[in-house]
Amino acid sequence: MKYYFAYGSNLNLSQMNDRCPESRKKGSSMLNGYRLLFRKHHKTENGYLTIEKAENKCVPIGIFEISDNDENTLDIKEGVASHCYRKEMITVDFNGENINGLVYIMENPNTAAPQNDYYERVKQGYNDFGFDLSFLEEARQECEN
Repeated sequence: MKYYFAYGSNLNLSQMNDRCPESRKKGSSMLNGYRLLFRKHHKTENGYLTIEKAENKCVPIGIFEISDNDENTLDIKEGVASHCYRKEMITVDFNGENINGLVYIMENPNTAAPQNDYYERVKQGYNDFGFDLSFLEEARQECEN
């Protein structure tokens, strides 16, 4: 098992359970030194969430333990083979301990607004974890300007 850090639609516990049935929700943390933003998906004109390094910013993340099978599913869903998202290992503080986890980061630098159904799935994930919606709303406003 390894840790996976979700910041987008995989925060939605129903979606994550469907995609990765062996995964286990462990808790949440803040990813410091990153910001949340919507980028254009390489196969559509629609925006999907990603993160990028940014001083004095942070992003709420859900922490899951995932199996190799779950990771393979996430690789497919996140489009790793088609270079939509790349995989990285990052470190966060979780309950006073530094842990390493897998995160997916979009390759496309162009911003795009999300479709409502995607935004609502992410919003439900934020509610599932009890996150402040202002992070999500700020990312949406930024891509629409």
